[in-house]
Amino acid sequence: MVVFCFVNGQSFGAAYLTHKGLFMSTLLDNDLTESLQQTTIAVSMKMKRFGNSKKVDEDSHQAMTRVIQANADRIKATELIVNSKHPAYQAVTSHLSKTKRAFVERTVSFPEPTIRLMNIDKLERFQEQVAQDKEMLVTLVNTLNRHRDELVQDARRSLGNAFREEYYPTSFTDHFGIDVSYPTIGPDDRLKFLSPDLYEEQRRRFALQMDQAIQETTQALAIELETIFGRIASTVAEGKTVKSNMLDPLHSFLDRFQDLRVGSTEAMRTVVDQARQILSQANPTALQRSATARTSMAQALAPLQQSVSAITERVVRRRVQL
Repeated sequence: MVVFCFVNGQSFGAAYLTHKGLFMSTLLDNDLTESLQQTTIAVSMKMKRFGNSKKVDEDSHQAMTRVIQANADRIKATELIVNSKHPAYQAVTSHLSKTKRAFVERTVSFPEPTIRLMNIDKLERFQEQVAQDKEMLVTLVNTLNRHRDELVQDARRSLGNAFREEYYPTSFTDHFGIDVSYPTIGPDDRLKFLSPDLYEEQRRRFALQMDQAIQETTQALAIELETIFGRIASTVAEGKTVKSNMLDPLHSFLDRFQDLRVGSTEAMRTVVDQARQILSQANPTALQRSATARTSMAQALAPLQQSVSAITERVVRRRVQL
């Protein structure tokens, strides 16, 4: 069976065949898997954070359970030893979260914990950004250190008898960090001579991992794009006030998609190109003032939303078969 989607009289999308119960898809093929291997590098980013929660010590735990008349072995309790809403502490944690989020958005999922794939063309810029993020983290942690005594005194007042001075380091410098590494993935070439059978087994396993990486990335991108299309269509259909930034999420997605440039299938690239073309012809002022313009925009995006839904469905079906 072959499926085509049409927009403005032009066909696009991914064809797929079913033969003897096997799902054969041009959406995710060997060429794309091989291309992903050649154009990406494995990257791991780990965040080091100060442990803000501690198990309540035994004396405090016993006192609590006596008050509520409960069995001590049935009650678990933790305490937050630092006010997580303190501006200095919050600035550090927010920076770490923002750094990790940007890393995830610009890399491709890989089915190994903490590992993601990055376009090798983006490596130099990524390293520069990491250096800047680490430098900013040092500045923010230094600021946090200046508030260390203030945070401890606040905890002393808030935690009462559960407060323990030993929970607080004299400096937070070594308790926050951004660690980036570039692990080796794929079979070890030495196995070609040491154990050809094992090498072939590892090679097949790695190929499946790369295929899964493409599937997960395609599905994540498709779901995100489908959500954006749905919000635009809902805004128009329900007659809601159209703000000037209504299309900003779509613009942002398209820019990030262009920046990523790895792990995306031809079907996804086609949808993105179509969306980019529609946006280039959109007039934000007309969208705010004209119901006709809003309806036209929604009608133009509707086939793309359907195509993205089909992509998601096919990826799920392929993952189930794998």
